Amino acid sequence: MNSGVAKQAFRTLEEVKTAVKGLKQLCHALSFLLQINHGRIDIISDENKDRNVRVYEQLCQDTPKWKKFNRLLNYS
Repeated sequence: MNSGVAKQAFRTLEEVKTAVKGLKQLCHALSFLLQINHGRIDIISDENKDRNVRVYEQLCQDTPKWKKFNRLLNYS
């Protein structure tokens, strides 16, 4: 196999891995928001609470319309 082709294939594989990781995080965040929307906030209090909060805060970092949820979900 040509060295250039191998390098391109490796870069493409790394990009796919990054995209899949991002999609998994997005699915988790969307699931989290649906739980909030349906009033099942008690689900957050399980062992995944810290991860849920981090994913949610990352999702909402620059989105003003979701800032009200940050006030509702004060975990400190």
